Order: sequence, then structure tokens, then C-alpha cells
Amino acid sequence: MSLSPAPQSNAEQPRPKYRFDFRSIRDIVIAPNAAYDRIAAAPQWLPPFAVIVVANVIAAVLYAPAILHVIAVTPPPPGEAAPATGVAIAAASARSVTAYAVVQAVLMPLALLLLTASALTTIARLRGKTVPYVLFLALAANCMIPSVIGGLISAVLVRFHDPTSFNNFRSIAIAAPTNLAIFSTPGNEREVTFLSKFDAFDVWAYVLLAFGYVRLVPVSFTAALAIAFGLDFLFAILF
Repeated sequence: MSLSPAPQSNAEQPRPKYRFDFRSIRDIVIAPNAAYDRIAAAPQWLPPFAVIVVANVIAAVLYAPAILHVIAVTPPPPGEAAPATGVAIAAASARSVTAYAVVQAVLMPLALLLLTASALTTIARLRGKTVPYVLFLALAANCMIPSVIGGLISAVLVRFHDPTSFNNFRSIAIAAPTNLAIFSTPGNEREVTFLSKFDAFDVWAYVLLAFGYVRLVPVSFTAALAIAFGLDFLFAILF
């Protein structure tokens, strides 16, 4: 009688190598249930985050001519002197746009993802459900993809216009009339900034987040929606 080798224990089996899987990024747009299954089976947040950063950098480049023009034609705040020369104006504008690009492309989405995952993990544990933090981080990163798509569409529409046709940041924000900035008061930049954060593509993203949360935590869809859009409103105030 031949003896077959005993199966290796879990400790002896080689651990699978981590590889970037971008399929959940595609699926979150066209087949969300398949994306949720992939995230639950192998939570990966780096692939969607990489896509978010690249897309945001592209959007920043597309926005740059219009933003530079608006900065150049906007008077300085009271008490501050305007740059003396065109070269100084261009240098100051370039620094402003570079800082904006870094914050919007990398730091802002990373902060949003970490805070979202922290909030979802805390709420899940308060309900007695222990879910790994990385699972919510992967869910949040993948669900941010629709927001990125909206940002790219807006940036492309802005780039198709002559940069000199924009005379303030409100005109840039409403170039794609998909956000609430269309209801803002002209000249009130703080109002424009706040209302522009509520976009149709963000609604799509947070609805996906709510559906995904229902898949992972025993909550009703109504409660999940309240959590998702509560985070959206909180982030609009904080950032």
C-alpha cells in the first residue's frame, strides 16, 4: 500500500504573493456586486489609490491653465501687495497650482480614505461586528472611483474652454454643471468651495459605499446611507 504525503499545514504553505489587482476598479463601475466580492476576498486599497492619484494629477494638469488665469486676474486680498512683475505673478501662480495639485491629488484623497475607513470600522465594532480595517480601506478606495471619473470629466470640459473665458473660481466650478456650485452666490468664493463638493458623481460614490457597507456589516440600507452621506457632509465641512 503506497502512502501519499501528508498535506502541508497552513503554517508550512507558502503565502501568496501580493499583486496589484485592478479588476475591482472596473467592477465597481459596471458590476458593483462583483467588486464587493473581490474586496471581501482580497482587500486591496493600493491599486485604486494609485488610479486616484494618477487621475487627480491628470485633472490638475487640465485645470491648470484656467486656474493660472483666474489667479492672475484676481486682485490680492486687502492689505497685501500685488506682485510687481509678470514674472513674479507667474512664479506665484505656479507655486499655488503646484501646492493645489499635491494636496488635491495625493494628500486629500489619502486623508479621506483613512478617515472613512476609521469611521466605518468604529461603527462596525460598536455594532459587535469585527471587520479588518484594511477591508473598509479597500472599500472606500474603490468606491471613490466614480468621484474621480467626475473630476476628470469636469477637468476635460474646463480644458476645452479658452482659459481666458474664466474670470473666477465659480466659473471653473460650474463649467460642468454637476455640482451645487451652480446655486452659489457670485463673488462668494467660500460658498462656491463648499457647494462644489456636492457633486452627482459623489452621490454615486457614496451610494456604492453604502451598498458595500451593508454587505460587510449587519445594518439596514437606510442606516448605511445615513452613515455614508453623513461622512460626505462632515468632510465637506472639514476640508
